[in-house]
Amino acid sequence: MQAEQAQDVMAAVKIARERGLQITVRSGGHGWSASHLRDAVMLIDVSKLQEISIDAGGERAWVGPGAKGWHLNRQLREQARMFPAGHHRSVGLGGYLLNGGWGWNARQFGVACANVSAIELVNAQGELIHADDSRNADYLWAARGAGAGFFGVVTRFELRTFALPASIRFSSYAYGLQDLEIVLRWAMQLLPQVPPNLEFIIGSYGHDGTGKRATPRVFVNATAFADTPAQAQQMLQLLESCPCVERSERRRVAAAVSMEERLEMTSRADPDGMRYAADNIYTDASADELVPYMRELFSSLPSAHSHIFWWNWGPLRALPDMALSIQGNVYLACYSVWENEADDEPMERWVVEQMQRIAHLSVGSKMNDENMARRPARYFSDAALARLERLRAQYDPQHLFASFPQ
Repeated sequence: MQAEQAQDVMAAVKIARERGLQITVRSGGHGWSASHLRDAVMLIDVSKLQEISIDAGGERAWVGPGAKGWHLNRQLREQARMFPAGHHRSVGLGGYLLNGGWGWNARQFGVACANVSAIELVNAQGELIHADDSRNADYLWAARGAGAGFFGVVTRFELRTFALPASIRFSSYAYGLQDLEIVLRWAMQLLPQVPPNLEFIIGSYGHDGTGKRATPRVFVNATAFADTPAQAQQMLQLLESCPCVERSERRRVAAAVSMEERLEMTSRADPDGMRYAADNIYTDASADELVPYMRELFSSLPSAHSHIFWWNWGPLRALPDMALSIQGNVYLACYSVWENEADDEPMERWVVEQMQRIAHLSVGSKMNDENMARRPARYFSDAALARLERLRAQYDPQHLFASFPQ
């Protein structure tokens, strides 16, 4: 069922109750594991709920779950504001926010769901209700990170926005695979010094930049969100401290970029029309524990567009009280990308096997890039999971909403 307004969602929920059907929800459709696709359920598609309304000062925005994050930031830019939306154009805000939302400059602004100040939702009784910190607060607590475990259908989000940094600068270094261990050990040593407004990511791709299969290289990319160009350049100077920097095969240093330009760069990693699988861990392991496992991961990319994403998420900031409750100093994810259905099994197996090899070093996984059906992991703290299940039993006792895939 495709909804065009909140009243359509209310009607669909009531029909599902009458017919004894469970419900799943789709917003943008970017989710790697497509957890909204289940047998014998009613799928409510809210992708047409694309409202974006911004207050006069730009500090608050109301958005529909089908709106794209980059559309929101395009409008916010007119008021010199931004939101930590997703790193790809295809990401709809609904699933992104419900699953947590690790977006642009999120180490400084906080994960996206922590900046949801209110929601409107259709509950298990088919009623449209408002939830914030003072009314129906349990729903807001769960909406901040419960993902497919949320017991309702969100039709609007209220978001806090942030001042758009005056200077955004980008540096990128490419290293040969022979320097992998040096680069990763250096990154982990550097981790305590990384400012919260420096997005510091290491990646690898199975192609040469043109889409042709090639020996993987190790990319060190950083985006500085700063008040002045001088401040941005000073932060990016950290990348020059890599012990093998003189062997870097390519350098782009402190280039002035717009958010649109950075979005275009990251969106190219996931071309349209391909098949995808993903998996991830958070880890607090030491370099001696973690780095020895990385050569197989980085050197075994199974296709030209497959890639690896290592994010220096630390130093960690405390999370607010919400369903989202897992993080670690390093976020590590792998993505297999392919064209032919005949390759589904080995491509889907690769991401799972790679994360299984290092699962003993994991403190948990994040649901935005999870592989729950094939490798269940720890997505919540014990206390948060227990509270989420209590709330589900209270507000959806008949299990109308399908929750996590089994």
